[in-house]
Amino acid sequence: MAALDAEFTRPAWLSSKIGAEVSSVSLESMAAAGGLSAEMQRLRVQLADGTERTYVLKQTKPGDQSVGQSKQMGLVREALFYEFLLKQGEGSVWSRIPVPKVLHAEGDMATGTKVSWGLLLLIQ
Repeated sequence: MAALDAEFTRPAWLSSKIGAEVSSVSLESMAAAGGLSAEMQRLRVQLADGTERTYVLKQTKPGDQSVGQSKQMGLVREALFYEFLLKQGEGSVWSRIPVPKVLHAEGDMATGTKVSWGLLLLIQ
């Protein structure tokens, strides 16, 4: 599982995921948005063409208690579901399910950690 401040904020890595050249990335806490088992952050991505895109990043809260709870309750299944949808592709029957457009997801049932990010339905 990649560390949030390492992989997800690297412009080159993000460029490969969104298909556009990224010049910079900043993170904003979304703690006020709630979330009992996950930490959410707004990912503001500045593109080389001067436009900005906004994504929501959701991952298991750090700390042994949160990770343990995530593992015990099987909360990683959320990321695994999104990971499954990503593998099916845009043209599959699964692409018609009304869920947020997720651009990256990964989960590990053995460790209880998960991460997913993408566009919420209300954010374009």
